[in-house]
Amino acid sequence: MTNNQQGSREISELLSKNLKDSPLKEVFMNFELRQKYQIALQQALDLTGFSHFSNDIFIGEMNDKGMIRLFTRHASIISRLKNKLPSLLHCFRESGFPVMEIQLKVLPKSSLEPDMSSQQETKSDPISLTASQFHSWEKLLKTTDPQSPTYQAIELLLLNAKKVSKRPS
Repeated sequence: MTNNQQGSREISELLSKNLKDSPLKEVFMNFELRQKYQIALQQALDLTGFSHFSNDIFIGEMNDKGMIRLFTRHASIISRLKNKLPSLLHCFRESGFPVMEIQLKVLPKSSLEPDMSSQQETKSDPISLTASQFHSWEKLLKTTDPQSPTYQAIELLLLNAKKVSKRPS
């Protein structure tokens, strides 16, 4: 017996003795059942060759009619698992769970998760150069090698400065 299974047995035994009529007993029992389903899911993923997805898939809703819902945040995983649903069902049944149906769902993005598109820095409006600043940059441009990246950067800066000064406020 593994440590995990031993810990589960001990929790069940404690609950049956100390919390006979407590609402906590049902919560702990559901937690324990969900853990057993999660272990069966990991074993099923191992047997079907999808063990590399085990950290991305988890048990969601379960009901007494034999339906379980698996959740992931990646639609590509669902498209791959659809072909393996009969094998997953078989693995759950072999583990002793009366699973009749497996549904696959993609979780929506959470507002707490970082969105890759929002990580891009927003560009601020360019600041216009004063006449003396513009003149200084022009002088520097004349003394810089035209083949250098610095020359190109200064040239772009001056070009953008002209655009900004022409833009209505």
